[in-house]
This record gives sequence, C-alpha cells and structure tokens, in this order.
Amino acid sequence: NPKPPPPPPPAPPSSPGAGPATLPKSIAGELLLLWSVSASGYRTLLGRSYHGHDWESPRLSQPLRWDCSQGWACEAALPAPDGGSLQFDLLKPAAATADARAARFLLQATFGPTRDTISALTAAGQPTTVQLSGWVSDQMALPPTLHRGYYRARTNQPLAQPTAGGDVFSPCEVGSRWTRHAFHREDVGKEVRVTNASNGGLRLELLAPTSMGFPAGTVTLTLTLIGSGSSAHQTWGLLERGQPYVICQVESFWRSGRGGVEVGRGVQVGRPNCSSASNMADPSPTNPAIRFGDGVAAPAWTFLDAQLHPIASVNDAALLGSSPGVSCSPASQFARSVGGQYYRHDRRMKLMRNTLAAPANVTAAAAEACPVVAKTFLNADSCQLRRSCVPPRYGSASRTLSPAVLRAWYALSHKHVYYITGLRVGEEQRNQPDICFTSSRWLKGGGGA
Repeated sequence: NPKPPPPPPPAPPSSPGAGPATLPKSIAGELLLLWSVSASGYRTLLGRSYHGHDWESPRLSQPLRWDCSQGWACEAALPAPDGGSLQFDLLKPAAATADARAARFLLQATFGPTRDTISALTAAGQPTTVQLSGWVSDQMALPPTLHRGYYRARTNQPLAQPTAGGDVFSPCEVGSRWTRHAFHREDVGKEVRVTNASNGGLRLELLAPTSMGFPAGTVTLTLTLIGSGSSAHQTWGLLERGQPYVICQVESFWRSGRGGVEVGRGVQVGRPNCSSASNMADPSPTNPAIRFGDGVAAPAWTFLDAQLHPIASVNDAALLGSSPGVSCSPASQFARSVGGQYYRHDRRMKLMRNTLAAPANVTAAAAEACPVVAKTFLNADSCQLRRSCVPPRYGSASRTLSPAVLRAWYALSHKHVYYITGLRVGEEQRNQPDICFTSSRWLKGGGGA
C-alpha cells in the first residue's frame, strides 16, 4: 500500500519567543520573513524562506545559524528583541492572469511583449510549460533577424559619389532617403540667389559656377518658393535681391517648423565668400521646405504616400519603402507625394552586403571594393574563400579638357576641375619634374575667374 502523504508543515507563529525555535519552511509561491521589532518600531530582518527553500539570514554582524536537517523545518536560536518582539510576515503573490504570465515570459525571452505576442500565447488560455517550450522551438526554427543587418540598412552617411566603403543609393532604389528640406550638404560651395516671386514670396535659385564657363547669373535650379509672412521669408528676406551668396554650411539636425513650411535649421551663407565671419549673413537663414509654383516646373514623377516610411526621431525625412515604378529615373532629384508635399533625394551611402547566403559580387563596373573580413573565432566555422568578387580594374584613356568635359565632371562630382592654358614647358621646366610630371599644388591668383 502506498504511504500516505506527509501532513503539511504547521504555520509559523505570528509572534515567536526568544530562544531555540523550529520554524517551518515556506511552500511554493510563498515568502516568509522573520523580523526583530524594537520598542520604537524599527524592524531588522533576521531571516527568510521563499518558495520552499531553507531559512537563511542576511549579512548581519551576528547572523543566525540555521539547522535544516529535518527537511520541512529549520532550527535556530532566536535572539531576544530589544524591548520589542519577534514577528513573522507571510507574503503570497496574487494568482497571475494569463496575460501577466505571458508578458513575464516574453520579458525574459524577447526584447519585450506586445499585444500581438501576448494574444498569440494566451489564445488557448493560461500558457502551459509545454506551450512555452513549443514557442521557443518555433522561434529557434525561424531565420534570425539580426540587429547588424537592421543597423546597416539604416546607417547611411551622406555620400556624393561611390567610394570603397559603399555605393550611393539611387533615387529609385528601395531604401533611398528623401527629405523635405530645400538645401542639402552637397549644396555647400554653390551659389544661391534670392529674387522676388509674383505672389509676394521669394524664390531661391541655385546658380551655375562661372568657373565652369557658365555666364554669370545662370540659374541651374529653382529650389523652392517661400511664402510671405513665414519665418523663412523673414530670414531670407534680409539678403540682397539678385546678388549671389555662397552656401557655406548646411546644418544636419532638423526640426519641424510651424505650419509645415519652415522644416529645417540654419543655412549659413556668405558674400562674396565664406573666408571670414564678417562675410556671413546674420542671422543665418532657415532651411525651408521645397515648394513649386509661380512658373517653376514640378517634378516629373509622383510616388504614393504609403511608399514613404518615416524615420524615427528625424523630422520631415523618410525612406522609400517600395519601387516607385517606371516613372522614376535614376537622374530624378525631386518627387511629389500624393499628399502634395515635395521631397528631394538625399544622397546617402549604401553599405555592401556580404553574407554566406548572398556573397558580395562586385564587378569591374562598380565603384565598390571587394570586402575583406578578418578571420576570427566568431566566424572561424563559417568564413569561406570564394571567387565571387572581382576588384575594379581601371585603364588609361585620353580626355580633351574642354569646357563641355569640365562641366560634365562638375555635374557628376560637384567638384571644380581646372585646366591651365599658356603653360610653357621648355628645357628648364623639363629639368624640374616636380612641376610637370608629378602631383603639385597650385594657388589661385587674385585675377582668376
């Protein structure tokens, strides 16, 4: 015959006395606390037992010595309280609801619970151990969502041209960045002119560089129209009409403006250059939103508002979430949302992807370099050598340094390239190879264009 179960341990006395005492252990889900309470009411913790564990004492100057050889109880010599008494506290947590238990499990197993994940675990009622074990197995079978990939897809520094570190996002490419700000970092060094618009506002026009052979005052792009009465109108309105100002700096931290018009912070401009503080406009104009009208042609293509994914903590900036279709051109610089807001493409770096599932495959036509990953203990089992990446190879070619070629180079790189006329290379100069046959530095004279 099976033995009857042992009787439950007796409950501890609410106020035990000093001297030798036998104290039952707690049961599952309980916390027992033993206090020494002085005459003034000050409480000192002498011992505790939780969830069926042995009694133990905190780190006191003279902790109690517990003998728990009986199994269900522990013995100790309890000290005499200082004019007070010894007291017990019995703490029992309230029964956890299904949602509370699911949330507690998800706090330990994930980055935090959501309403959807809690509902999935409690669809059949109180989550059981078998159900939670199955959830863990299902999660282990899913492909990993690595933080590295998420971070690399959203870490895009400004980049005008491809480099060895990565390429530039095309305007039509998923993940390209768009902002409502009229001026970007690539505009630094260009000239801008303020003119009056027919509606009482202002027009901001980018000018072509005269050093590239363009006539003075040639407008390459009208960036925006600023409505009268706005704060942007007040700051830009302080500049002299029709005169070129050099864009010296475009601040990279944005804030929303009132009415959705003044969306950016300062754009530092100077005249005739940015060489000294006395040349700078004070106060600095704000970076206005892009607006078209008053005879200025609108962009060629329109994307859906749903295609733009706002960037957290970055106002008036978004990522392109899906392909815009055939109406988008790689040369597109501006676009309009269905809601009527205009955006400008913000040229950003696209980091190279190089994984075992999709090794980097760089062709000679690409500007990226082959990825090189050091072998470490982290990738020792998965690192493989593959001939899937071809380093770029460059050949020599002759180019005539004509104004048309220099303009094309400037349009691609936004950098000035100069050629020299009237340079005489005779025997005396040929004997100085540091001038004619290697890299050398040239200073622009005061009479230069």
